[in-house]
Amino acid sequence: MFSSEGMFTQRCSKFVLLMLVLALGYLVSDKFVSNRIPLVVFAASSLTDVLPLLEEKFEENRPDIDVRLVFSGSQILRYQIEQGAQAHLFISAHPEHVDNLIQAGLASQPKVIARNKLVLAVSQKCLDTLPYTLVDDSIFKVLSGAKKIVVGDESVPLGIYTNAMLGKLEKKYGKSFVQQVESSVVSRESNSRLVLSKILLGEADAAIVYQSDILDRDVWSIPIPDDLQLPVYYSMVVGSEKLNDNTQAFYDFLKSPLAGGTFMIHGLLNPKTDE
Repeated sequence: MFSSEGMFTQRCSKFVLLMLVLALGYLVSDKFVSNRIPLVVFAASSLTDVLPLLEEKFEENRPDIDVRLVFSGSQILRYQIEQGAQAHLFISAHPEHVDNLIQAGLASQPKVIARNKLVLAVSQKCLDTLPYTLVDDSIFKVLSGAKKIVVGDESVPLGIYTNAMLGKLEKKYGKSFVQQVESSVVSRESNSRLVLSKILLGEADAAIVYQSDILDRDVWSIPIPDDLQLPVYYSMVVGSEKLNDNTQAFYDFLKSPLAGGTFMIHGLLNPKTDE
């Protein structure tokens, strides 16, 4: 029979051996990961659903590259780059942020890779108060009946596009209508996903979001006519670091037909046409 001391020693030996195996596994895996070349991509938060899929497809053919996606509002990402954050690629939901970085010498090679549209996300509660048939002037009826409206903050791309839409609505329906809409705005959020969350949580009657935001979401949406909105362009630029073959590879991949098809499946549009 083993003594209690001997059993304790045996258990300690097994524990030490296990720790050594785990440590070795960590070192091996860490060495493997460190051998992959990091490629940092800053991207607008409205691309959160689609870019990870494109990352996966790209890395299937380029396992030597580790694409690291960083999502936030375009204006926040631009500010971080201006403050010294290093990104190999930056994808903005509004050309203004890209243009400013190019003028500052912090980015180059702009390319539009996808488009989006604004839609009106509507809660069931708000929809129940409206006429059963929504045909002509649907957006007018919804915005007129909504008591709590959520939009993007004026400093973010969604807010900029929304303000442009309100300007067009004013020309069509008058200043008093737009003033009524603005008086019903209860929250201005820093990105589109936060705007949509207010509808999903039942905290708002209507919200102006991107078309891609509502894909596969349990929410009603009403299209906004093209003549009442500006096209939403996703512009990609290369960061200030010297362009290398790896950055060029992912840059070219995001312009490819495969990437374009993936964008469309997730509610985005071709850069030039709706098809």
